[in-house]
Amino acid sequence: CGLLRSGVGSGWSAAVGVDLSLSPLRFELALQLSERGGTLTAQNTFPIRDTVSGSVIDVTTEARLQSSWLMAELQPLLLIPFARRFQAFAGMGIGIPLAARFRQEEVILSPDTVYFTLGDGQRRRSRLLTEGDFQKPTPLHLALTVGVGHALSLGGAWEWTQRFGVTAT
Repeated sequence: CGLLRSGVGSGWSAAVGVDLSLSPLRFELALQLSERGGTLTAQNTFPIRDTVSGSVIDVTTEARLQSSWLMAELQPLLLIPFARRFQAFAGMGIGIPLAARFRQEEVILSPDTVYFTLGDGQRRRSRLLTEGDFQKPTPLHLALTVGVGHALSLGGAWEWTQRFGVTAT
Protein backbone atom coordinates (compact mmCIF):
# COMPACT_ATOMS: atom_id res chain seq x y z
CA CYS A 1 0.00 0.00 0.00
CA GLY A 2 2.99 2.34 0.09
CA LEU A 3 4.03 4.60 2.94
CA LEU A 4 1.28 6.28 4.93
CA ARG A 5 2.75 9.77 5.25
CA SER A 6 -0.21 12.11 5.66
CA GLY A 7 -3.59 12.21 7.29
CA VAL A 8 -6.08 14.04 9.47
CA GLY A 9 -7.78 13.46 12.77
CA SER A 10 -10.46 14.80 15.05
CA GLY A 11 -12.18 13.81 18.24
CA TRP A 12 -14.24 14.92 21.20
CA SER A 13 -13.36 15.66 24.79
CA ALA A 14 -15.15 16.42 28.05
CA ALA A 15 -13.46 17.84 31.12
CA VAL A 16 -14.07 18.98 34.66
CA GLY A 17 -11.67 21.61 35.92
CA VAL A 18 -10.80 23.93 38.76
CA ASP A 19 -9.75 27.50 37.97
CA LEU A 20 -7.38 29.77 39.87
CA SER A 21 -7.75 33.44 38.95
CA LEU A 22 -4.66 35.67 39.01
CA SER A 23 -6.06 38.76 37.30
CA PRO A 24 -5.99 39.07 34.33
CA LEU A 25 -4.79 35.49 33.78
CA ARG A 26 -6.46 32.29 34.92
CA PHE A 27 -5.01 28.86 35.42
CA GLU A 28 -7.03 25.66 35.18
CA LEU A 29 -6.35 22.08 36.16
CA ALA A 30 -8.75 19.70 34.44
CA LEU A 31 -9.45 15.99 34.34
CA GLN A 32 -10.37 15.18 30.77
CA LEU A 33 -11.77 12.22 28.88
CA SER A 34 -11.03 12.45 25.17
CA GLU A 35 -11.14 10.48 21.95
CA ARG A 36 -7.99 11.03 19.92
CA GLY A 37 -8.09 9.54 16.49
CA GLY A 38 -6.89 9.96 12.97
CA THR A 39 -6.70 8.47 9.51
CA LEU A 40 -3.50 8.10 7.51
CA THR A 41 -3.93 7.67 3.75
CA ALA A 42 -1.86 6.82 0.68
CA GLN A 43 -3.03 6.67 -2.95
CA ASN A 44 -1.65 4.16 -5.42
CA THR A 45 -2.18 3.79 -9.17
CA PHE A 46 -1.31 0.55 -10.94
CA PRO A 47 -2.27 -1.33 -14.14
CA ILE A 48 -4.64 -4.32 -14.13
CA ARG A 49 -6.19 -6.43 -16.88
CA ASP A 50 -9.92 -5.87 -17.40
CA THR A 51 -11.44 -9.38 -17.27
CA VAL A 52 -14.33 -8.34 -19.57
CA SER A 53 -12.47 -6.55 -22.39
CA GLY A 54 -8.98 -7.99 -21.86
CA SER A 55 -7.43 -4.52 -22.05
CA VAL A 56 -5.02 -3.08 -19.47
CA ILE A 57 -6.43 -0.18 -17.43
CA ASP A 58 -5.07 1.95 -14.58
CA VAL A 59 -6.74 1.57 -11.18
CA THR A 60 -6.37 4.12 -8.36
CA THR A 61 -6.82 2.91 -4.79
CA GLU A 62 -6.43 4.51 -1.40
CA ALA A 63 -5.02 2.71 1.62
CA ARG A 64 -6.52 3.96 4.91
CA LEU A 65 -5.26 3.30 8.41
CA GLN A 66 -7.63 4.61 11.09
CA SER A 67 -6.82 4.73 14.80
CA SER A 68 -8.97 5.63 17.76
CA TRP A 69 -7.65 6.25 21.27
CA LEU A 70 -9.83 6.79 24.33
CA MET A 71 -7.69 8.78 26.77
CA ALA A 72 -7.89 9.91 30.40
CA GLU A 73 -5.84 13.09 30.78
CA LEU A 74 -4.67 15.55 33.38
CA GLN A 75 -4.53 18.94 31.69
CA PRO A 76 -3.10 22.17 33.16
CA LEU A 77 -4.11 25.20 31.07
CA LEU A 78 -3.32 28.92 30.95
CA LEU A 79 -6.51 30.91 30.18
CA ILE A 80 -6.19 34.44 28.75
CA PRO A 81 -9.45 36.45 28.66
CA PHE A 82 -9.63 38.71 25.58
CA ALA A 83 -13.28 39.80 25.46
CA ARG A 84 -16.39 39.46 27.60
CA ARG A 85 -16.69 35.71 28.32
CA PHE A 86 -14.15 34.77 25.61
CA GLN A 87 -10.73 33.30 26.32
CA ALA A 88 -7.68 31.96 24.57
CA PHE A 89 -6.08 28.91 26.14
CA ALA A 90 -2.85 26.97 25.91
CA GLY A 91 -1.48 24.07 27.87
CA MET A 92 -0.35 20.52 27.92
CA GLY A 93 -1.90 17.21 28.75
CA ILE A 94 -0.56 14.04 30.30
CA GLY A 95 -2.71 11.03 29.51
CA ILE A 96 -3.04 7.30 29.66
CA PRO A 97 -4.89 5.23 27.05
CA LEU A 98 -8.04 3.46 28.23
CA ALA A 99 -8.67 1.83 24.84
CA ALA A 100 -6.79 1.86 21.52
CA ARG A 101 -8.14 0.40 18.25
CA PHE A 102 -7.14 0.42 14.59
CA ARG A 103 -8.72 -0.44 11.23
CA GLN A 104 -6.97 -0.76 7.86
CA GLU A 105 -8.85 -0.86 4.57
CA GLU A 106 -8.32 -0.36 0.86
CA VAL A 107 -10.78 1.62 -1.29
CA ILE A 108 -11.00 1.77 -5.10
CA LEU A 109 -11.22 5.41 -6.20
CA SER A 110 -11.32 4.94 -9.98
CA PRO A 111 -12.48 3.76 -12.43
CA ASP A 112 -16.10 3.16 -11.34
CA THR A 113 -16.25 -0.20 -13.12
CA VAL A 114 -13.62 -1.93 -10.94
CA TYR A 115 -14.48 -3.92 -7.81
CA PHE A 116 -12.79 -6.16 -5.28
CA THR A 117 -14.17 -9.70 -5.33
CA LEU A 118 -14.26 -10.82 -1.71
CA GLY A 119 -13.89 -14.38 -0.43
CA ASP A 120 -17.66 -14.87 -0.22
CA GLY A 121 -18.09 -13.80 -3.88
CA GLN A 122 -19.40 -10.29 -3.08
CA ARG A 123 -18.18 -7.38 -5.18
CA ARG A 124 -17.29 -4.23 -3.26
CA ARG A 125 -15.46 -0.95 -3.82
CA SER A 126 -13.61 -1.36 -0.51
CA ARG A 127 -12.16 -4.20 1.50
CA LEU A 128 -11.14 -4.57 5.11
CA LEU A 129 -7.51 -5.66 5.46
CA THR A 130 -7.30 -5.89 9.26
CA GLU A 131 -8.67 -4.39 12.47
CA GLY A 132 -8.32 -4.84 16.20
CA ASP A 133 -6.88 -3.49 19.43
CA PHE A 134 -3.36 -2.17 19.79
CA GLN A 135 -1.68 -4.87 21.87
CA LYS A 136 0.75 -2.66 23.79
CA PRO A 137 -0.23 1.00 23.49
CA THR A 138 2.24 3.58 24.75
CA PRO A 139 1.58 3.81 28.50
CA LEU A 140 1.90 7.61 28.77
CA HIS A 141 1.02 10.29 26.22
CA LEU A 142 1.96 13.96 26.19
CA ALA A 143 -0.01 16.58 24.25
CA LEU A 144 0.12 20.31 23.58
CA THR A 145 -3.13 22.18 23.02
CA VAL A 146 -4.17 25.73 22.02
CA GLY A 147 -7.53 27.27 21.19
CA VAL A 148 -10.37 29.60 22.12
CA GLY A 149 -13.35 29.22 24.41
CA HIS A 150 -16.59 30.90 25.45
CA ALA A 151 -17.78 30.73 29.06
CA LEU A 152 -21.45 30.87 30.09
CA SER A 153 -22.19 31.72 33.70
CA LEU A 154 -24.26 29.12 35.56
CA GLY A 155 -24.51 31.25 38.69
CA GLY A 156 -22.03 31.85 41.46
CA ALA A 157 -18.56 30.60 40.56
CA TRP A 158 -19.86 27.94 38.13
CA GLU A 159 -19.31 28.23 34.37
CA TRP A 160 -20.02 26.08 31.31
CA THR A 161 -17.23 26.59 28.76
CA GLN A 162 -17.28 25.47 25.15
CA ARG A 163 -13.85 25.24 23.60
CA PHE A 164 -12.41 24.76 20.16
CA GLY A 165 -8.78 23.77 20.09
CA VAL A 166 -6.00 22.04 18.26
CA THR A 167 -4.01 19.34 20.00
CA ALA A 168 -0.70 17.83 18.93
CA THR A 169 0.22 14.50 20.48
